[in-house]
Amino acid sequence: MPTRLTTPLAPVLDAHRFAAGSWWSDSVLRERVDALRRKAASGHLRPFQIMTCTAGGPHLREVTRSFIEMIERAALGTLRRLGRPLVRWLMVQRSLCPSIDEMAAALASCGVEVVRQAAPQHSAHSIFDGRRALLDAVRGHDLSDEPIVLFLDDDLAFDALYSGPEGVDLGAPWPWLPALWLYHEAHPDIDVALSLIHI
Repeated sequence: MPTRLTTPLAPVLDAHRFAAGSWWSDSVLRERVDALRRKAASGHLRPFQIMTCTAGGPHLREVTRSFIEMIERAALGTLRRLGRPLVRWLMVQRSLCPSIDEMAAALASCGVEVVRQAAPQHSAHSIFDGRRALLDAVRGHDLSDEPIVLFLDDDLAFDALYSGPEGVDLGAPWPWLPALWLYHEAHPDIDVALSLIHI
């Protein structure tokens, strides 16, 4: 069967969230996320496998902070299937860097399965080489339980800029991983979804 491609993620996310506070303060979103968590705990939703290639850097602190805030607020770190966490992260390292060590330790302490793999030496030459190293690492990675695979840039934080009462604010208007469960439920026939950042 041919793979279908699509771009929109917005239909499963409430547009008004751009002008609101954190998602967990919204009782409707809170209940939707809690219902999804219960469904995942009973084995009816797929795991998440995040994959990044990184050389490290100070930006990883904000990525880590925003991700941990999301999974803790959604209580995803305690979910397991057949002994494995439902939230997993493969890090292909383009260099040795303390920020990668800190990120891996912080994620693991919150229940995320973290696998670290050194990238080939040539992958330090360009972003393209790093992404090719990530694809090579995926070929040997265990995806037997059919997780939702997320190929992400290493500087993607899990919060957003939105319009607040005093101008632009930084916050968490959406629960990103639960929103992907909703997207998958709404579009079960889609194999690959692409998301772009519009400025």
